Amino acid sequence: MVADKVKVSIPLLMLAEKEGNEEKRWLFTTDKEGNINLFHLNSRTLIELPHMNTLKGFDCDNECDYCEYYVQKALLSSDPHTTNDYILMINQGVPHSLAYWKPGKNSFITVETRKTAYADVTWDNGQFYGVDVRGNVVILNFRGGLEPTIGRIVEGVPSEFICCIHL
Repeated sequence: MVADKVKVSIPLLMLAEKEGNEEKRWLFTTDKEGNINLFHLNSRTLIELPHMNTLKGFDCDNECDYCEYYVQKALLSSDPHTTNDYILMINQGVPHSLAYWKPGKNSFITVETRKTAYADVTWDNGQFYGVDVRGNVVILNFRGGLEPTIGRIVEGVPSEFICCIHL
């Protein structure tokens, strides 16, 4: 769960919060051995996450030297300091997929969608929204405690608007 005030070196910063939420800043960290953590800057709280080898498609023999580049983005649904009912969504660059983790789970859950890279992912009102590089919007509904394994794909955003635009 949440460990109290630990000292940790921070090898990689990947998790950003919305402006004005400085007290909610969490860092997503990885190391070359495939260990993953969430680290809170102000309180120095550390949350140990499942190892990278629980990510579908991760091959430790071939990718351990590149662990710090394997996840392109990480996003929290809410602040772990205020609730145990939060979700961490990650955008995996290599297998071009989305995966999530919830407290109490022993591994990441990969969401089955089309095999294409994701430009961005965001959270709003109980749902994650991912935009792939082809302009498709993938909706993952977590309302009412749902744990989706398949994303609902909505055709929509023209791909020429996706390049260099983030949600």
